[in-house]
Amino acid sequence: MALNTYLRFMTKHRMKKILIIDDKPLEGEDREVIGFMIDRWLSDRVGEFSDLVDVSKKASDYFDWDKAGEYCKPLFETEEYDFIFIHHSQNGDGIFPSNIIDLIKEFLGERLVLFSGAITECFLNKENDGFVFRSIQRHKLWDKIREFVKKSSILQEWNIEILFYDYERFLIGKLMEIIDNDSSRVSINSSKELRHFLKLKYIEPGMDSYDRIMNCPIYNLIDELRNL
Repeated sequence: MALNTYLRFMTKHRMKKILIIDDKPLEGEDREVIGFMIDRWLSDRVGEFSDLVDVSKKASDYFDWDKAGEYCKPLFETEEYDFIFIHHSQNGDGIFPSNIIDLIKEFLGERLVLFSGAITECFLNKENDGFVFRSIQRHKLWDKIREFVKKSSILQEWNIEILFYDYERFLIGKLMEIIDNDSSRVSINSSKELRHFLKLKYIEPGMDSYDRIMNCPIYNLIDELRNL
């Protein structure tokens, strides 16, 4: 079975989808106003994993709200998606008024990822306005969305850290913290961080490289991982 087919098979019943709503109008050379490359999201970035990603340039298909900004409700089961990405213009010309975005923050929480060209990146906001949510710049979302979907598919769970960080380096940093805390070899070997790192390197039980990693001295573990 081809890898991509296998990944789609394995994740179809284990992972919820993510949703991307991008209402930003762009004027092309023909002056036609269109959503920001929505038609290219599936073909250029996540085409092979399209069963895991819903994209739309019509927020009204997913939310009902009033223009005064006092009322908003989702038109879908929010638990259907693990992450929901919504364009939120910093110029005040987005489809949602700011107080509607605040209502969306309330019922989506950390599953909400706001994006725009000028937004301040925040892996997990917990302070500025009392709401818990995430935010990322448009170019970074565009550059890393395929990696985010593909690697999450390999791991069979969504890992938002992939979108924000160099994930393998992030995992090594976490493993260094575990080692510095004088954790036992058993706890290190069973950690999510080591499991994820090896999966992303396609290293499985029964392989010589797997046995070498699991049995090397703790002081050599990080170097062994970096050399994979």
